[in-house]
Amino acid sequence: FYEILIRFLEFLGIQGKLYMWLQAFNLLLTLLMIYALYKIVSKLFHSAYISACYFLLVLFCFPTLFFILRVYGDIPSISLFTVCIWTFIELLDEKSFKASNRKKRYVFLILTGTLCLAVSVATRKNIIICIIALTIVIFLTAIYQKRFSLIILLLCYGLVTTVTLPVITYTY
Repeated sequence: FYEILIRFLEFLGIQGKLYMWLQAFNLLLTLLMIYALYKIVSKLFHSAYISACYFLLVLFCFPTLFFILRVYGDIPSISLFTVCIWTFIELLDEKSFKASNRKKRYVFLILTGTLCLAVSVATRKNIIICIIALTIVIFLTAIYQKRFSLIILLLCYGLVTTVTLPVITYTY
């Protein structure tokens, strides 16, 4: 993943300290992960107190901040998978959908989650363990809530996961 990013930066004419650009990219993805986790916490608990506690815990979580300096594929993978989980939780809350935007928002959330999942798998193959857990949760939620529209989400995630790895292997 970082090879592609380095080639893109060189294509733009950015030379020299590419390592610092990658660290800045890691910082942006870490901020994205923190925001996605905040949205997950606020959606699950509906409490300002718990959201404030989450921010205090994140503020004093120094390993997360130190991990930004290490340029490896873990941060993009974890950040984008967290966004994928956030989109799944948003899909579960149909009450927040307005009647006029319901279909557009549903398609947008499925495409966003699928794209984040594809990049996450392409970045780090170990994330497949989390994808298996997410697949089980989606399947059980679809059966328990009798929302078989979640099967579409399950098929998108399964298709992306099975196609991404051979494509990455083929390109290398």
